[in-house]
Amino acid sequence: MPKASGHPARAGGGGVEPALRAGRTIYGRGEDESGLYFIMEGAAGLFGGYTAPSGARRGAVRLVGPWELFGHPVFAGRLRWNSAEAFTDCEVVKAPQLFLERTIRRREKVALGMVTILELALVDQEETLGCLLPRKTEARLARLVPILLGRFCERDLDGRPRVGLRLTRLDLGAMIGTTRSRLTVP
Repeated sequence: MPKASGHPARAGGGGVEPALRAGRTIYGRGEDESGLYFIMEGAAGLFGGYTAPSGARRGAVRLVGPWELFGHPVFAGRLRWNSAEAFTDCEVVKAPQLFLERTIRRREKVALGMVTILELALVDQEETLGCLLPRKTEARLARLVPILLGRFCERDLDGRPRVGLRLTRLDLGAMIGTTRSRLTVP
């Protein structure tokens, strides 16, 4: 696949983007490039901006892992409110808006499959948003951990489950709507 501007969203076509390195941009905030993305391997972070007492910040709002969907087909013509980048080294497949639109119009089964995929993504997002319901930071974090384990579980040498990603307090704080300092254990 030809590359332009260094990432698949700007390449214009669909297909697998081989070996995206951690930190590489998949798409940027405010871009009108549209399409749906699937993670084949690794993890991607969806990043949003927010204002903290010390100024503007950026944090991982959501992490997506293997076989998860992210992005927007943008049939309504809206610009992206967030950005996405490779959180770990990963492979991403992009289905551009034009391809999705043509395929949905020509094949009814594809349209029904797309609705099912989008419904599952909405259910997943609602589960993640459930982390924000409790008032206490500890309770929000406790709701987030099983979700992260469900997506990124690895076993240590003793067979105990652990989240297989290196997450900072800033990342965790952004995912549960709090600051890095609120996650610091005294």
